[in-house]
Amino acid sequence: MDPLKMESPGRYEIRVQGCLSSAWSDRLGGFHIVTIHVENGEDITVLRGEVVDQAVLFGVLNTLYNLRYPLISVRALKRDETVPLEQSL
Repeated sequence: MDPLKMESPGRYEIRVQGCLSSAWSDRLGGFHIVTIHVENGEDITVLRGEVVDQAVLFGVLNTLYNLRYPLISVRALKRDETVPLEQSL
């Protein structure tokens, strides 16, 4: 993976606890939003997408914080990486 830079684009996967409607996609930088129902009955929402720089990423994270969704993880993805949503739950 290339070194991350504040001003460089990147692909990310963000996981939050709870069910976030896909209607928030435009407000969250166009991230693709999917909710997974896990065995223990909790919902985990996975957001995947590309940002133009780290400022946009922080804007997405700040919006999720303001909406009161507990953050589980943020992960940089390789450009060609395709990881099943259920992986690492």
